[in-house]
Amino acid sequence: MLNIRPYFPDDYLKLLPFLQKFDPAISNDTWNKLLGYEWENKLAYKGMLLENDDEIVGFLCYILSTKEIGGTEVTFCNISSWVVNPEFRSKSLKLLSSLFKIKNIVLVNLSPHENILSIFQALRFDTLAEYEYRINPIKLKFSAPKATQKVSCKKVTEHTSGIDAKTKKMMHEHRVYPNVHFYEFSVSKNGEQHACILAFNQKKAVIEGVKNKLKELPYQLLNNTMQVELLYCSSTDFLKDYFGEIMTLLVPLTHARSINISEHFFNKKNLPYAWTVKVKKDRPWFLYTDTAINHSAIDILYTEKVLLNF
Repeated sequence: MLNIRPYFPDDYLKLLPFLQKFDPAISNDTWNKLLGYEWENKLAYKGMLLENDDEIVGFLCYILSTKEIGGTEVTFCNISSWVVNPEFRSKSLKLLSSLFKIKNIVLVNLSPHENILSIFQALRFDTLAEYEYRINPIKLKFSAPKATQKVSCKKVTEHTSGIDAKTKKMMHEHRVYPNVHFYEFSVSKNGEQHACILAFNQKKAVIEGVKNKLKELPYQLLNNTMQVELLYCSSTDFLKDYFGEIMTLLVPLTHARSINISEHFFNKKNLPYAWTVKVKKDRPWFLYTDTAINHSAIDILYTEKVLLNF
């Protein structure tokens, strides 16, 4: 008999053989990172299971958190690892449907498998982003205009003075992920201090092939070896107004080989800079929400981007 029920952490040892069978190349450590997050999750469960006579035949991972977006408290869910045995795939949507019953839900998929792209389109999910902007540090160095305002930058943590309680909580819950870094950018304008907190995912750029490695020599000589991706922005207006200054400060701080920023942070508007290039993502990011929020306010903290550092 088929049964749909929530997945709780106590189910991990029962679920793991099913996941190993799905893809033996994925390590147990990867599954543990994806399912073992410990930030606040008011719903307690972390996914949905499909069982047939007590045997797991399907699973969908819910990476859940509570966020305030645009002044509204929402349940934020990044879905991942939608795995169902072939003979039960007609029941796949049951693993997703419970999320639509949650009020003020923001549901994203950042890595949809090509086989299920049509499902999200049929369910009328919005496309959160299809493209990203990539900033080249060498082009930035020689092409960025001189700053018109004195923007300052410092790395910040939950222990930095002057950080508000909501941001401190966010920093605290990401403290165990060494790939996530927070920075505060500030500027004095008309006698007032304006500031913006940005969070980035940082990892060593992996270069394969002799030809590509030769191309990388100038970047290595400059110690630009890190791949950096924007995860969170407290003020997209600040980001847009001081974009050149922010990027110029960020490159030496992070040793960035490239800085990637999803187009949704700019409401999909084109950026008029010679040192940026607009690149299509491998797969689109999908979004569903029952709440009227600006797409640019949606961050990608509390997601598989953080948990798996990709």
